Amino acid sequence: MTDILALEQYTLNDLLFLGIVFTAIIGITMLIVFITNIIIPFKAQRDYIKMEINRTRGHERDYWKKELTRLYIRYIPIIGAFVSKHR
Repeated sequence: MTDILALEQYTLNDLLFLGIVFTAIIGITMLIVFITNIIIPFKAQRDYIKMEINRTRGHERDYWKKELTRLYIRYIPIIGAFVSKHR
């Protein structure tokens, strides 16, 4: 009975504010997880492959270009669909 009375003391504005704050905290947490698990490894691999492309010539350069294409297909599905469609 006291729990129901305690909940009744909050107004709709208070509950709305708490909902917005909770949603913002969840959104920021999801953004941090996305950046640390997807963006940072993708950028590190892309930079390494581009360094290898600039360092090499001939068939080895073609190999690294294919690896860069595979990396884009793996990490960015929209670009992957575009690349596979236009091969």
